[in-house]
Amino acid sequence: MKRYRILFPLLVAVVLIAGCKGKKTGDGDIITTNYETPQLQAPISMNTSLVSMETEWAGGRTYHLLINRFPVDSLPKVSDERGQLYKDNKVEISVTRSDGSTFFSHSFTKMSFANWLDSDYRSNGLLEDIHFFRAADDELLFTVSVNHPAASDDEATILRLAVNREGAIAIGRYDENDRDDLAQSDEEE
Repeated sequence: MKRYRILFPLLVAVVLIAGCKGKKTGDGDIITTNYETPQLQAPISMNTSLVSMETEWAGGRTYHLLINRFPVDSLPKVSDERGQLYKDNKVEISVTRSDGSTFFSHSFTKMSFANWLDSDYRSNGLLEDIHFFRAADDELLFTVSVNHPAASDDEATILRLAVNREGAIAIGRYDENDRDDLAQSDEEE
């Protein structure tokens, strides 16, 4: 019994010391959280988009525009800062006359615009979309958006794509005059 009287206080002291050892008080509280890094998924792709519209152009004639964006497995994948892979897109533009004959048909990938993209967007950007915004006197005008995966629209590289009356393509930087044209186009809709 004497042994237990000596061991019991010792046992209580050990338990109290062990219990108080990891505790901090006041501003020095230690908070632990279990943060799990999100698991990477199979390559992510944007939804397919098909836009069909008509516009008057070239002397008041009606033209039908079809813009089809879709992810392509065979294009090089792009990754974000976590290493998540994304499929790049192809955009096909088709313009037909009112009699059904084809005026213009062309497929675009991000590399179609490589001369106007910096090395970061050539390597890490996706061809997000091509939008028609107006028919000018001699051109059908489009905007091209290349952006990093899951980035805001403010970060995108915006280019100008023009198709002239002969079906020739001209690509260039999107500038302030284009923004004014686009703003007018949005107000008219």
